Amino acid sequence: MRLFLFIFFCFVCEIASFAQVKFFVEISENPVRFGERFQVVVTVLNGEVQQYSPPSFQGCRLVGGPNRHQSFSYSNGNISRSSKFTYELIPTADDKIVIGSAELKSKGGVYTTSPLQVKVIANPKVAPPSGGGTFDKSKPFFIQASVDKVNAYVGEQIVLKYTIYTQSNIERLEPPPEIKFPDFFQKAVETSNSPVQDLVIKGQHYRTRVIQQFVLYPLKAGTLTIPQFLYRASVVMDDESLFGILMPEMKEVDLVSNKLELHIKDAPSDLGGEILPIGEGSANWSIDRVKCPTNQAVKLRLDIKISGDPKRINPPILNIDPSIWRSFSPKLISENTEASSSGFMTHKVFEYALVPLKTGHHMLDPKFNYFNIQSNDVLAVSNHFEVEVVQGDPVAPTDSDNAHKENFTFLGQPGKSMKLLGWASFFIALATIFALAWKSFFSQNPPKNTKKDKGSEGQINKTYVKDHLDENLKSDDFQEFVDFPLLAGSADVKGNLNKIFIFAKKYQSGGYLVPTELASYADLTEEGQKEFQALITECKVISEENKYGGKEINPSEVNELTEKIRGLISRKK
Repeated sequence: MRLFLFIFFCFVCEIASFAQVKFFVEISENPVRFGERFQVVVTVLNGEVQQYSPPSFQGCRLVGGPNRHQSFSYSNGNISRSSKFTYELIPTADDKIVIGSAELKSKGGVYTTSPLQVKVIANPKVAPPSGGGTFDKSKPFFIQASVDKVNAYVGEQIVLKYTIYTQSNIERLEPPPEIKFPDFFQKAVETSNSPVQDLVIKGQHYRTRVIQQFVLYPLKAGTLTIPQFLYRASVVMDDESLFGILMPEMKEVDLVSNKLELHIKDAPSDLGGEILPIGEGSANWSIDRVKCPTNQAVKLRLDIKISGDPKRINPPILNIDPSIWRSFSPKLISENTEASSSGFMTHKVFEYALVPLKTGHHMLDPKFNYFNIQSNDVLAVSNHFEVEVVQGDPVAPTDSDNAHKENFTFLGQPGKSMKLLGWASFFIALATIFALAWKSFFSQNPPKNTKKDKGSEGQINKTYVKDHLDENLKSDDFQEFVDFPLLAGSADVKGNLNKIFIFAKKYQSGGYLVPTELASYADLTEEGQKEFQALITECKVISEENKYGGKEINPSEVNELTEKIRGLISRKK
């Protein structure tokens, strides 16, 4: 008989496995009353549960389950089986509940349910006691939500506290599993060390303590609601026995916080429509120096301390003359938050790097605007700095210059710092030695009637120069520069900039044998030399902005500057 039942059971399971698998979620009621229990049932029909991931319950506390129940049925020749997972929940906020997706892995594949929203409605049975009401022994404890202000601006800081009032001993207090305020940017404040205080309300003695605290920043204008939340407490109650003796008894009770309404106004903006930081605080401008050469950066700092929404505290755009100053994107140097019972104070420090392009005395007038809550007005924090700009070295070597020099071969120093690695490098070195020996032999024993004659003094033979460059500068950075465009489209843009700097130093000092199609630095007019220095400074600014400001180098911008330099020093008009 047992064998027969086992075979029949396997037969039923096998037949049921061929039926269509269904996977869905059911709710016992919708809407549900705040503070009352309801059930969520996840059902699997005609499927084998190989792996199951339960749904999430946002805005609920799980008070029972999951309880699993399996069944088989036979009706009108159809055999089916089902598995049910039952959860018992209680809403912890009088807003809305989201039942997340559940997932099932069965032989037929992977199945998921759709998220469900459950509306929560008011429940007069669990309404919180009024702060002005009379407290009797039937209401020996409650939780009160309070804010430091009910009228505020968008982005202004609001401090929300949840305080418990009790006349009994509370052994354990369980807050809602998740407290969210959709219309606010919120930050939690640590309350584990908050003190216990004694208060007398309507002649009743209470012990109070702040159990949760949040700093809220409204995200929109209008009447915004702080919903009710449900807490669960284990309370020690005195109960009389049959013999009149007081015996302590532990009871689980639900405590409901009160609902609040906040009236939020649109935050003011400046005349240009810029979103302003808002709150109480201060700001200050400073500068690292008031005398600077043209190839170095002046650094402005803005130090801000404000109690408002930290996401609204951003560096302002400086009003500067782009023909005098090259500006970099401001950098956030430091950021920290100081917490207290009165909320948060955000401290941010921003730094601007400005490179002067012209000599002379130039003014910097930075300004930062914010809306001050105390004065209820827009305050402008500004300063005036006069910077004396002197002519600096047009090309100052950087660390990246020095780091790359070993990869370059300079005119007059062929092969001095080449890196020779592996067998391929060995043969290259051997060929280089042979070429140098060959060149040395012909330099001491020049062939007669050679076309590689330098020519008479003061005149350079163009053929000699070209051949000389071909022999000695085939892999040199200067030859790459002469053969403009300079590695157009090359990924090594930093390397291209370094080659420009090396070329400029040698070119200005006369260290290069310049081809006849290029003018030497001494041949340039005074204006031409200044323009050359300005172009090199522009290249330097791009390099500095990448190194210190983190800005990505634009290859087309580098190539454009390179062509301007080639056009300036070219004899071809």
